Amino acid sequence: SEMCIRDRDTRTATIKVKERNFDEDAVNLSITNTDGTMPAVSDWHISPEAGKTDEAINYRTVTFAADGDYTMSMSCTDLAGNTSNTVTENEFTIDKTVPRLNVSFDNNSVKNGKYYDAARTATITVDEHNFNGSDVNTAITSSTVTPGVHGWSNSGNSHSATVPFTADGDYSFTVNYTDLAGNPAQAYNVDEFTIDQTKPEVEIFDIEDKSANNGEVAPGVRYSDTNHDVNGVSITYSGAKHAEQEVDGARSAIPNGESIKMADFEHTPETDDVYTMVAKVTDLAGNSDEKAVTFSVNRFGSNFLFSEDTEKFLDDYYNNEEEELVVTEINVDTLTHRGITCGHDGDTEDFKEGTEYTVKESGTEVSWKSYEYTIKKNNFEKEGMYNITIDSVDRATNQVNNKIKEADIEFVIDKTAPTVVINGIEDKGQYRTSERDITIATADNMAMDRVELYVDDEKDPAESYNAKTIQREGGELPYTLNSSSDWQEVKAVAIDKAGNVADTSRPEDGDKEKWLSVLVTSNVFVQFYRNTPLVIGSVVGLAALIGIIFLILAKRRKQEESIEE
Repeated sequence: SEMCIRDRDTRTATIKVKERNFDEDAVNLSITNTDGTMPAVSDWHISPEAGKTDEAINYRTVTFAADGDYTMSMSCTDLAGNTSNTVTENEFTIDKTVPRLNVSFDNNSVKNGKYYDAARTATITVDEHNFNGSDVNTAITSSTVTPGVHGWSNSGNSHSATVPFTADGDYSFTVNYTDLAGNPAQAYNVDEFTIDQTKPEVEIFDIEDKSANNGEVAPGVRYSDTNHDVNGVSITYSGAKHAEQEVDGARSAIPNGESIKMADFEHTPETDDVYTMVAKVTDLAGNSDEKAVTFSVNRFGSNFLFSEDTEKFLDDYYNNEEEELVVTEINVDTLTHRGITCGHDGDTEDFKEGTEYTVKESGTEVSWKSYEYTIKKNNFEKEGMYNITIDSVDRATNQVNNKIKEADIEFVIDKTAPTVVINGIEDKGQYRTSERDITIATADNMAMDRVELYVDDEKDPAESYNAKTIQREGGELPYTLNSSSDWQEVKAVAIDKAGNVADTSRPEDGDKEKWLSVLVTSNVFVQFYRNTPLVIGSVVGLAALIGIIFLILAKRRKQEESIEE
């Protein structure tokens, strides 16, 4: 027989010995199996001619039913001691086991069902004892270069090879294998998947980053990707004074993407601003790219931005403490002139750069220009109203003065507290009436904000007067105190627009405040018993009167006794 015969069916061997004087106890039968399972060996059978002629045949069968690699040899000796020849069967294999196929990947991070943003390596594993790698059929379909199978490695009955998918493309494949014994494995199918390691292409056109523009401003965005996702597109723009919004405009299809062209920004002063446009595109595999440009729409001169602290200071308008001002001017071109003028209660002064203020410049000839003015706070130590004007002229002859784009630099420094008094009552005053009209008189050197009147330590003001009411009443605010059976405590608090505070209370021992204390009632009895000195005086007087009467009566009685004697 051939070397290494492989069979997927059971094999049965028949051993025949021609011998009249056969001795079955002197048979040397040797069988090996790498799997360890021995075949089934029958008893010896003798032909009818046995013992009659030398052609007598003695035979037995050996059944090889289990998987394994087998060898077999046999010799025997007859009853007369004669030794036969040795018969050897070359190695053969029984293989009834169907091979098992499996495919695994090192990268299973999938997006949108089948997209991967990194290379994948497939590992093909064949579980088979009798294996021949060249018989493995890997049918790979590819939209790009078809990868090959990289060398088989063996570990016992497990055999593996790798297939690297490194190039962008669409792939699917099927693995088939039939072993050397002819057992076909069940085919393993890998559904289509896509390798996409390429970021989308995003371009913002018709606008330059860090540019300032005083003509047509109509930016556009185009994006493309082989596996682009219409839901993965975000294109927005926002300005320092304009909320973020989606870019809109004329849309047109381009290969694997879209182009959007905005209309020209409106030619109005309100449109002037420093804008940032951000275009972010993410494809189906999760690759993303982002482009951003910052540009100035500057058809009406410079744009100005306040620092956060400065903006709050100016929004408050009235302030009781001076602060430095930080203003940034952004312009298309280099300034050919710049200056700062300060008005204070009608007087005007030109500030000197380096003394009253400093300037920090940034930008180049091919980008927008930024000038950060820091105006020192000691320029505003005096009380009064201030107005700051920044004058500038750029190379394009845009000129700005007197105002800063709908945001004048104007404010008031007021360090003086208002005045407030309560007229119509005095401390410890008693008023025999059912009600008492009083007046809260207030004034401020700049502007009042409100006046609050507290009666009997109310948590909330008994009356609150706003700035409009104070102005209407000329600072003379009326209030009526109603009668009460007890003393009433009264206090007025005045607060000006700068936050300065004054009130009518005065300090006593410790932290306690002394308010005005008044008694308003038309009840004479209440007036009497709430007047402590009067009550005490009355009690003392009554006691004295009783004492005098007692003395008079005692004296009269003594006189009467003398007459009787």
